[in-house]
Amino acid sequence: MEPLIYPTVAICALFLSVACGNGSSMIGTDAATTAGNGGSAFGGTGGGSLAGAGGATPDGGHNSPTGGAGGQGGTVNLSGGARAGSGGTPGSGGAADSGTHTITEFTISAAYCAPNGITAGSDGNLWFTEFLGNRIGRITTAGAITEFSIPTGASNPYGIARGPDDNLWFVEASGNKIGRITTIGSITEFPLPTAGSVPYSIVSGPDGEVWFSENNSKIGQISTTGTVTEFVVPAAVGSETTGAKPRGIAAGPDGNLWFTNQGGGFVGYISTSGIITQFKVPTTGSQPYDITTGPDGNLWFTESASSKVARITTTGTVTGFSLPSSGASPLIITKGPNSTLWFTENFSNSIGRIATNGIISEYPLPT
Repeated sequence: MEPLIYPTVAICALFLSVACGNGSSMIGTDAATTAGNGGSAFGGTGGGSLAGAGGATPDGGHNSPTGGAGGQGGTVNLSGGARAGSGGTPGSGGAADSGTHTITEFTISAAYCAPNGITAGSDGNLWFTEFLGNRIGRITTAGAITEFSIPTGASNPYGIARGPDDNLWFVEASGNKIGRITTIGSITEFPLPTAGSVPYSIVSGPDGEVWFSENNSKIGQISTTGTVTEFVVPAAVGSETTGAKPRGIAAGPDGNLWFTNQGGGFVGYISTSGIITQFKVPTTGSQPYDITTGPDGNLWFTESASSKVARITTTGTVTGFSLPSSGASPLIITKGPNSTLWFTENFSNSIGRIATNGIISEYPLPT
């Protein structure tokens, strides 16, 4: 498992967690206003470590960016849209973004805590993991932060999701456990049967269970009472590495759980009965990372090594879209409003947006 030494972000609608290698640890929120046909609210509960809460965002847009520097309050105004990416053609949502985005950052008390996954809770707050701080955090929409220590030391919590029982479920990548935290902060841990499984992402499944990826070749399922079942992901024909390395996981529109196989260069799905199917990503060495269900009924995923965002249909047809910033290394992705998806760019320190017609916009973070 690679260390978190570069600025990385995880989007939660207009809230995002920022893990900075320079010692600053923050949670950010992006408030947006639009001209023209206006913005629609991000809302509801998302899959995996992503969810929506509050705010609004503009429709369309692919012009060159202009951005003001952030002041002491940690805000930055981005006016006039953003850069266009290759692939796709402008449709009804492809007009220039004439809105203003204001990014506000909230500092976590402990430096180097590396906030990572984030999701919306049943209590109306946002919940996030502190990968290096070994805590689960809660932040209100006004920015008040409360932290809860995980009983297992150095557990490296990563993904987090709202479960079917309205508790928050998270993975412990180094602790080799799945954790559950109530909205009042009570934590219960469940050990995984396979040593060194390295759980990463987690999502509430359509079957009322919680599903998670294990970077050591498995997909896991845990009941709300703590019973764990594991399914081996085979190294498919044409794999680029020895053994599978599942990373992102999402509940698909077809009732299956979709996942990225980062090491093998595949995207696949597992049925709730454990049947696995995989599809090869066309770009060699792409390292597919995160995945989410899009507003168009397809699955969308990031290719961290090839700097692309890609779309895959439920029948396995893949279309890739290159980012304007070369070497951006897109990581986390989530569904947004107005036929868009939002994603993080690890190395370019930006937030990206892609419309379902393939138009890409990028917005720099203030820090």
